[in-house]
Amino acid sequence: MTLIGWSPEEYPDQTAALAALKDDNTQAILAVGGLSVRAMLVTRNYTSKGKHDQLQMIHDRLADVVVDIRETRGTHPKWDEVDPVAVTDKRPCI
Repeated sequence: MTLIGWSPEEYPDQTAALAALKDDNTQAILAVGGLSVRAMLVTRNYTSKGKHDQLQMIHDRLADVVVDIRETRGTHPKWDEVDPVAVTDKRPCI
């Protein structure tokens, strides 16, 4: 996943990931999982241009590398369902 320009770190569970985020040991959590749910990139609803632009950059970069992520050994099978051009409520979702 270094193709997206970040250094990913795996956590054993949701509690550990949230603790790392709360303690400023990580800047973001990307989690893919579930059973019959749709895979989406979910964020807080920011309205400032700066935050919007940052989220757009994350969306665009993930859309560029989603195929590479899918084909990376050890990634979760739900990455196969990520659709970088899907739109919900007139907003892009991946």
